[in-house]
Amino acid sequence: MSITIRELEPEKLLIRVKGKGLGLLTDNVSHYKPPPVGSKGQKDTRTTDQKFVDSMYPLKPKRDKCQYGIPARAFRSALVTAGKSKITRTSGAQANRIFQIEGGPDGLVPIISEHKPVALTLMGCNPNSSGGRGAPIPITRAHWPEWECNVVVVLNGATAEDTIELFQVAGIVSGVGAFRQENGGDYGKFEVLKAEWLHQKKEDPDAEESS
Repeated sequence: MSITIRELEPEKLLIRVKGKGLGLLTDNVSHYKPPPVGSKGQKDTRTTDQKFVDSMYPLKPKRDKCQYGIPARAFRSALVTAGKSKITRTSGAQANRIFQIEGGPDGLVPIISEHKPVALTLMGCNPNSSGGRGAPIPITRAHWPEWECNVVVVLNGATAEDTIELFQVAGIVSGVGAFRQENGGDYGKFEVLKAEWLHQKKEDPDAEESS
């Protein structure tokens, strides 16, 4: 006798966020290598700043007319930080367990912005060998003055209301990217513009009949 196996699809929520000030970079500035010039006889006419910016989290392939993206893990980390603030109904441990942020094949959430990113240099500190903060050094990041993202959140048991609340607090106490509030900066703040269901769990008709 065969048993029918139901396909389980988790609930998904699309949250549109808007932010001001965003700095992005791969983990280490020293890893930056200028891309090849191109075919013989062609010159790379980009400025030094633009070459640097082009090394920041480019989307592969480019989609939605976006060239760059924010790592999905950055939003998830912001939710955990918001949970640890004790302002939300969801704790940091719960946020770490029940939320999953969807990124593309490259793990990035596309940045939607009319502004072209520019190189921004501020003083910051890199961790030293003992795990503490080293001496202040100039740190350069790709910067967007204004930006938006469509963040797809997989809800593993969380409610839409708690998820939206967590995003609202995360945009204030954490932010995303370099020089964000969580690290004492003033960049990467965001707010929730709207939220809509991509997939909502339907009531089980069998459960209603048996009740």
